[in-house]
Amino acid sequence: MRSLMTGESGDSQECPEQNLGPAGSGPDQISVVSWNVLAPSHDWTKRMDWDTERLPGLLQALRRFEACDIICLQELEKGVSLEKVQGFLAQEGFQGVAQSREGKHSYHVVNATFFRAARFRLNWSESRSRVLITGLLLPNGREVCVMNVHLAADAAAAQVSQLSSSLDRMQRVVSSYKVVCGDFNEQLRPESSLLPLLRAHGVSRTAPCGSTHSC
Repeated sequence: MRSLMTGESGDSQECPEQNLGPAGSGPDQISVVSWNVLAPSHDWTKRMDWDTERLPGLLQALRRFEACDIICLQELEKGVSLEKVQGFLAQEGFQGVAQSREGKHSYHVVNATFFRAARFRLNWSESRSRVLITGLLLPNGREVCVMNVHLAADAAAAQVSQLSSSLDRMQRVVSSYKVVCGDFNEQLRPESSLLPLLRAHGVSRTAPCGSTHSC
């Protein structure tokens, strides 16, 4: 995961220090995990066998986050990892929606957003070339808009275009809470050209709970 950022109708809250592990959230909180799981066909090193090492390790890691509310994954591969993860998380009480990358932008590696079925109901979803946007309804009728991104690598202009158009789309949605997370393919340092876009759309960085890794 590169970074997780959220924008809400109110101020974002700091993460309690005692919740630094992969725990769930309280009744007034929403916990989100974002992870680029690396598609098997993108693993150029092939140092670990997919079926015997990487897949079991991935599912074991996801089990650590089964108490979370929303799990946003990038680089799930159709016919290889997507269906395995969908089936596993369904057994853990999650429903999900996978990005559609057909037609002009057809590609077999997609983003997917999973949510705890006991707490959320899918209201709508929209697939863009590099982004999956979903609207999730809470029991009280409030909507959480989740933007799961995987921006292009080593292409600053494309990143700006992809993020800007998706943020504009999210801005037009009437939701109580808005979350932007995923793999930005850049570190979001102070000099980043993406930060002004995020700030202009009212998105601010939240304090992470648990591990945050950049690689």
